[in-house]
Amino acid sequence: MEDAFSVQPQRVGYARLDLKRQAAQGGAIIAANTDFHHCLGLDEGTALGKSIAELIPQWNGQHMEDQEASPRWHWGPVGQSEQPHLSIMIPEDGQWHVLCLALPVQEWEEQQMRAQTIFTMAPIGLCHFDARGKVFDLNPTFSEVIGSKREHIIGVDLLQLPERSVVSGVKQALAGKPAYFEGRYTAVTSGKTTPVRAVFVPISVGGDSRGGVAMVEDRSHEEDTKGQLQQRVKELACYNGISEDMHKELSQEEFVRRVADHVRQALRRPEHCRVAVHTESVHVSTGDQTDYQGCMDIPIPHGDGRQSMITVCYRGGLGPVREERALVEHAASFVGLWMERVDARENLKRSEAQFRGLVENAHEVFLQVTEDGICCYVSPNWPSLLGYSVADAKHRSLLDFIHQEDREKAEAGFRLAMERQFSGQLQVRFVSRQGQIVWTAVSGYAVNDGTRPWMNVIVRDITEQVKAEAAREESESRFQALFNNTENVAVQGFDAQGFVRYWNPASETLYGYAAREAVGRHLLDLIVPQSQKEDVWQYFQAMVENGRALPARELHLCRSDGAGVVVYSSHSVVQRPGYPLEIFSMDIDISERKRAEERLQLLATTDELTGLHNRRHFLDQAHREIERAQRYGTVLSLLIIDIDHFKEINDQHGHSAGDTALQHIAALMSSQKRDTDILGRIGGEEFALLLPSTTRDSAETMAQRLRRAAADQPLICQDCRLRFTLSIGGAEYGPEHNSFDALFRAADKALYQAKQQGRNRVQI
Repeated sequence: MEDAFSVQPQRVGYARLDLKRQAAQGGAIIAANTDFHHCLGLDEGTALGKSIAELIPQWNGQHMEDQEASPRWHWGPVGQSEQPHLSIMIPEDGQWHVLCLALPVQEWEEQQMRAQTIFTMAPIGLCHFDARGKVFDLNPTFSEVIGSKREHIIGVDLLQLPERSVVSGVKQALAGKPAYFEGRYTAVTSGKTTPVRAVFVPISVGGDSRGGVAMVEDRSHEEDTKGQLQQRVKELACYNGISEDMHKELSQEEFVRRVADHVRQALRRPEHCRVAVHTESVHVSTGDQTDYQGCMDIPIPHGDGRQSMITVCYRGGLGPVREERALVEHAASFVGLWMERVDARENLKRSEAQFRGLVENAHEVFLQVTEDGICCYVSPNWPSLLGYSVADAKHRSLLDFIHQEDREKAEAGFRLAMERQFSGQLQVRFVSRQGQIVWTAVSGYAVNDGTRPWMNVIVRDITEQVKAEAAREESESRFQALFNNTENVAVQGFDAQGFVRYWNPASETLYGYAAREAVGRHLLDLIVPQSQKEDVWQYFQAMVENGRALPARELHLCRSDGAGVVVYSSHSVVQRPGYPLEIFSMDIDISERKRAEERLQLLATTDELTGLHNRRHFLDQAHREIERAQRYGTVLSLLIIDIDHFKEINDQHGHSAGDTALQHIAALMSSQKRDTDILGRIGGEEFALLLPSTTRDSAETMAQRLRRAAADQPLICQDCRLRFTLSIGGAEYGPEHNSFDALFRAADKALYQAKQQGRNRVQI
């Protein structure tokens, strides 16, 4: 209790009283908080050592040495304060705890009157018992329900009553757990037996039990006709059933079907009724389709105004009654609440997924910058961008790291973003610790939380993309020059049978055949590989038959030395009067551009550091494998692997050693996996391994093999020897995890458990 009140700024004064010291004056104060002195109008610390009789004369002579006494309270001025206070004394273990609550008189009187009115006028019986199970207060309703007078109940030890259910409920409340009892209670004094329903609620202060409250309801009025009781039971079963279903993982169709079943079973004559539930996406009904004479439509309340309805149809002379309308209205409220809860849960899942995707994306650096451009937050992956530590960037201007020629542009962009006049991206050059140029795409948006404006900044490394784009632009420039100069555009002429009639110098260069070697030979025997001959010939014949050129397209052809070449080939069909039909092909070599595109594709799908699949490409592959498993009914498992204490490697040996460690682990796992397995880096030191056609047990075997391999194969650096351990979580695709998101969450949860249990372990 002392700990609970000494730190809470609630204007509650607390003091502890030792009866062994100054016993004649009611005991001495051995501990007191600031609010205790405030309540008594004393300077802080002056109450220590004084007797309670000096400070609160009203408590003098109260026989506080009686440890069996119940808690006591007093209302009025205390100490040197003229303001009325509520002071309470509670006995415990040879000491008394003193509480003083400072409240304005009017507020206290209003609260006291309100609480006393509620307690006295409550329609159910209320009984307070202390930590020893003895009754110390009750309201009139409790006396009426129990059938005993107040003076006969005060002081009764509830733990000594013959009703075991009552004793059990009191014990549970004293142990801090609520309890429920329904049965008959026999009064101790009058012997009257009353059917009751009781709830025992614990009361604690600062985590310590202070007894509880027994709430007792007289059930005599419920013992009416058998039919009324049975109907009430059916209604309660309906409500309880719907309430239980609300906490289950059910589809919307299954839930509303159960609601319809519950409602129908609670009606007076369910065999003569049909219940239907209609929502925007689900329509279900229970009962046969026989003609019905009367219906009752109850709308389902929704926060977003969606139109949904519960309909009850009657036959056999039955019709809607007030009691059943109330039943259906309650059921409709349950359904509306459930649908709103489902919507909220789905919105939360989407928000969490978006947040996780943002934070776990290792390719972007996130910063928070003040309106002066000072970095107040830098994400942990900042060192991978420029080689500077997070500490190097904090409390420094972001402009310090930007190339001098781009600072003016960046400063103007930041200023416009802070003024909410610019929301695009800037291409900005940063300078790394090693002096290298790092091309980035920088975006940001202003935030004003009412204190000081700041800006969220996202920096993405696009150096490789810029280089690839430059290479592509250079290639396209070269292609444009070749197109404008016929010497650089390979032009061939063919007759209607496909034999070469013209071969320009550019064709000699492109395909390696001299004109004298090419003219007179057939197209398919010259530059078309075996795999393309059928397709190229159909394309050629279509132009001959239709007399017009087909759209240009890419073709994979071959040179005289057998090497492949990719060309962008356009055609022209020439039909000169008096001459046979001719087809001219104009080919531009785009091999270099295709290689650049392939490099871009590689950058888009591969983690630059480890050479593994990056997160996005891994997720694409994983979703395809999930679809394949669903289509063919095969098994599949997922492992998520995390390097234990990876931050210590960076901190102790530098980020270069950390990068080498990631490459070492990636190579180790690549050597252990099968060709069909999919391995990717999905975070800083986090990897994922998808195992097609693999059961849970086999996945655990693989995980243990990876864990042992990492532990047994340390990394030997120039000046250190690094040992690693792995924490691995996994899950198997199945009914409980029937989507990749569910499978990933299960594996991630298992990884968390593995870490919680001490790391260097596997949890499936």
